[in-house]
Amino acid sequence: GKKGHAAKLQFWLDFETEASRNDVTLPVGRVYFAANCWREEELIRGSRAIAPLVADYEEAQAIIEERLSHETGDRRLDGNDPIETMIAYKDMTELIVYRDEMRRRLKDAERYLPRHADKLPRGHWPGATELLSIAPTEMFSKRKKLFGEDFLLL
Repeated sequence: GKKGHAAKLQFWLDFETEASRNDVTLPVGRVYFAANCWREEELIRGSRAIAPLVADYEEAQAIIEERLSHETGDRRLDGNDPIETMIAYKDMTELIVYRDEMRRRLKDAERYLPRHADKLPRGHWPGATELLSIAPTEMFSKRKKLFGEDFLLL
């Protein structure tokens, strides 16, 4: 695969009885689990690959917040001059469109790159000495219907 991209760990557990804790209930039957995982070298590469995307998104968000600040923001947004206010609205719209594109790119990358690598649990895969980091991503069950099956995200 690509450098820094996650591998996918997938498995299932069969529950003979319903399992509950706090506000979470796992149904009787097969529950499927999926998680992104990285070996140590790939985790480092992935962290480096996602860092510019995080920086671009955070910078775009900071610019919007600065422009909207009541103390230091864009005074054209005060509405004193209708023409200048409309131009400021256009400028803000462009900034928000750009910020949303940066957020979309970041969210797309988070499907296979580790955003918070330093916070991921690490351990050894049984029988291996290399560290493995895992980011749980999905848990779902199947329910039979009249025609086919439904997958329910838990």
